[in-house]
Formats: sequence, structure tokens, C-alpha cells
Amino acid sequence: MAETAEEAKVARVESTTRIVINCGKENGVSEGDRYLIYAIGPTVTDPDTGDNLGNLEVVKGRGRVVHVMDKMATLETESKTVTVRRQTIPSPLMRTYNLLSPQEIETETVPGEEFYDVKRGDLARRID
Repeated sequence: MAETAEEAKVARVESTTRIVINCGKENGVSEGDRYLIYAIGPTVTDPDTGDNLGNLEVVKGRGRVVHVMDKMATLETESKTVTVRRQTIPSPLMRTYNLLSPQEIETETVPGEEFYDVKRGDLARRID
């Protein structure tokens, strides 16, 4: 198990929008905490010097803690608010009396982007 909430790993993949990490209350995880889910990718070298720059972090998504237990926590992809414009199709009667309605503008909460190819053992790092 990870020692701190900043060093978590994916313990279970529930769906493309829901995962479980191997840290919980005992590690300082709280509901609402945000995490970056990633895997370690290939080594990258400087094109001019050939120096090793380290390994690429392959980002697989971001999630927010929605449930915390002592030794694990459940994360879901973050929902987002989008603006939706809906145009009412006017009826002939509305046209006759010039009762055309303007576009309706609303906000709607939709699920966030899915985790991409997340696997058990991928890394999870707390973010602000």
C-alpha cells in the first residue's frame, strides 16, 4: 500500500469513469480531493545533448474522490458545466403574430472525460 495520498496507485477499475485507489482515510485522503491518473512512459532524451530527461508521464485522466474508506477511495471523472443553446421552432401562428422566441440559453452538467486506458497499477497523484 502507498504510504501517502500523493503516492497512490489504481487498485481497481470499475468503469471508464470510476476507479478505486489504494489510499484512504489512513493516508489523508478526503472526499473532494482531485487526482491525476497516469502511467510511466518511455525515456526522453534531449535532442541536442543526448542527456536523459527522464520518463514521460502518460496522462490517463483526472478524477475527484467521491467516497473514502480507511484504506481505499473511489474516484470519478469530474463533471463539467456546459452552455446549451436551444432554438424553439416557431409555429405558423407564432410567425403570424411575430411571437418568435429567442434562443434559450441554459447550463447543463455532463460527465467529464473518461479515463483513457486506465489499468490496475497505474499511478495517481494528488493535484490542486
